[in-house]
Amino acid sequence: MGFFKKLFSGKQKESLDSGLEKSRTNVFQKLARVFTGKRKVDESLLEELEEALISADVGVDTTMKVLDRMRRRARFEAFVEVEEL
Repeated sequence: MGFFKKLFSGKQKESLDSGLEKSRTNVFQKLARVFTGKRKVDESLLEELEEALISADVGVDTTMKVLDRMRRRARFEAFVEVEEL
């Protein structure tokens, strides 16, 4: 018997799956709101992205890593269009 099967009953697993699906949907909705209608990657967009990631409970460390990589890529690869992300 699998590890998680021992930990969770059928109802508990369904509840956990449902909660994770809601969290995943929430994160992607917040990200979509940040990028929708935007054409340029600028500091304003990155600040909105930071707020969205932190409010989606991604974590400060992960948020900073994502933003640092995006800033570095923007600087070295000189992309300015959102589609290039």
